Amino acid sequence: MEKIWTAKWIMDKQFYGLKPINLFHKAKDKITLPEHKPELKNHHMLVRKKFNIEEDIGECFLDITADDYYKLYINNKFVGQGPAPAYHYNYNVNRYNVTEYLKKGANVISVHVYYQGLVNRVWNSGDYRQGMIAELYRNNELLLLTDSTWKYTLAKEFVGTETIGYETQFVEDIDSRLKDKHWKEIDYDDSNWENVVENNIHDYKFVMQITPPLQIYEIKPAYVKIKKRRTLFY
Repeated sequence: MEKIWTAKWIMDKQFYGLKPINLFHKAKDKITLPEHKPELKNHHMLVRKKFNIEEDIGECFLDITADDYYKLYINNKFVGQGPAPAYHYNYNVNRYNVTEYLKKGANVISVHVYYQGLVNRVWNSGDYRQGMIAELYRNNELLLLTDSTWKYTLAKEFVGTETIGYETQFVEDIDSRLKDKHWKEIDYDDSNWENVVENNIHDYKFVMQITPPLQIYEIKPAYVKIKKRRTLFY
């Protein structure tokens, strides 16, 4: 079933006003797609929203999706990532029970939004549809939604421009010296970040993803055995 949102689709201002590129055509038509702006490829946007919960937490759910992909953090803890790839007219939304990540008082939601910008056998990304949308519910009442009050900046450490695998992905050329390691923390100062732009005329139709979100987990060793070093004498 299509989900009806109160939240706004939010995006980097560089994409605002760009007409989506139509990627659908028959092979026999031999249509040449418009050239995609190279500076908007391999685009990593960091989004934040700090908010307060005045009452008891209760039970909280978060609905979220992004184009092309997101990694979600709450109070500096990783929650999940997605969505499963889909076309804009049937775009997947993930739902998380986030009760354990929230607390009474100050909280922060942080999202890393990735837009690839390529068109190939794996991705139909390069159509200028970029951004995210999210709604947080507490005890089935809407508590927080995406709008122009959310802040964003660009992750500067992703410096690669080359592609591999028949142009299916960008090389993970990362300069860790440029990485902001604290942007997911509650007390981080985002006063120099910009406000996101609301896209009120987007053409997405949202549906709840029928498959579970990608599971990310850590497997720890059952035990660690340290072998003693032998000293040899000659």
